[in-house]
Amino acid sequence: MGRRCAHRSTVCQPWPGPGTTLRRNMNKTLRGLKKILRRSRGVVYAYKLSTIKAENGHLLQTGCGPNFCGNVITLCTCRHDIRTWMELDAWVGTWVAALTAAGPRGNNDDCLFYLMLVEKAFESHKDIWYALGSDVRQAKSARIHSCGDIYQPRPNLKSKFDYRHYYPPANNHVHLPDNDWHKDINYMSRGDRRPALLVGVPALSFLWPRPMIHFGASNRHPRHKKWDHIWDFIESLI
Repeated sequence: MGRRCAHRSTVCQPWPGPGTTLRRNMNKTLRGLKKILRRSRGVVYAYKLSTIKAENGHLLQTGCGPNFCGNVITLCTCRHDIRTWMELDAWVGTWVAALTAAGPRGNNDDCLFYLMLVEKAFESHKDIWYALGSDVRQAKSARIHSCGDIYQPRPNLKSKFDYRHYYPPANNHVHLPDNDWHKDINYMSRGDRRPALLVGVPALSFLWPRPMIHFGASNRHPRHKKWDHIWDFIESLI
């Protein structure tokens, strides 16, 4: 099932609904973000996100990862390589951020799209499916939604890294062409490490549907970068 953003033609993820924590954390100013994070610590892994499209001054997520349905941000189907950089437990307490070049000045203006503190990390789609509440996993189900990022295991699953033991995604899913979803289930790095499936802390997860906060150093963020401290990253923004 595809969803169209309100008053727009582009098929994309719907924004968090009224009254949710993620909705309250949308479009924070840089000053407001600094106030919230003034006592925060932790490493930041930041990367460039290519699935964001600009339409009428808004940023729309046309991909499945990051996924912000169900009032929690998850990263389960995007940047597999980055998610293999650490052991599973080491991800907890780290920050993940993405910037996009879909702002009004294109590649000359990288703007912040999301930032989250990782609360949990899982080894497989089976593990995260059963760990999340039923309402959250239904909101994120790739079997139902064209931009869903969690694959539903079949009954009596025997191998949690075999795509044949999961229900396939919806017919219009963004990772269905060329069976890209198989990699979501079973990706292995050159160092024989599987990507962690990440879940953010809702109260410390932020979204920017509008280009508001930008990368300050020459306005170009590298494809990916590790920042040793959250404030090193924050201070690079304008």
